[in-house]
Order: sequence, then structure tokens, then C-alpha cells
Amino acid sequence: MLWNVVPSGTLPGVFGGLPAGMSVAWICVISCEVRARLSPAT
Repeated sequence: MLWNVVPSGTLPGVFGGLPAGMSVAWICVISCEVRARLSPAT
């Protein structure tokens, strides 16, 4: 019974938070790329 109830209850939250998490991850990737390009080579 637990395996039938838990996935159906959590899927809306998972798919709702997925775009927000992906956008934050993409912003982190881009900011690291910009920082690596602007920092002097050592």
C-alpha cells in the first residue's frame, strides 16, 4: 500500500520543483563559466 500512495503523492511536487532546480543549476553553470573566463590564468 505504501508504494501505491507515496509515488502518486510526491510526483506533483517533484515535477513542480524540477524546472526551478534546473534553472538554478543552469545559472550556476553559466556564472562559473563567466568567472573562469574573467579570472586571470594562474
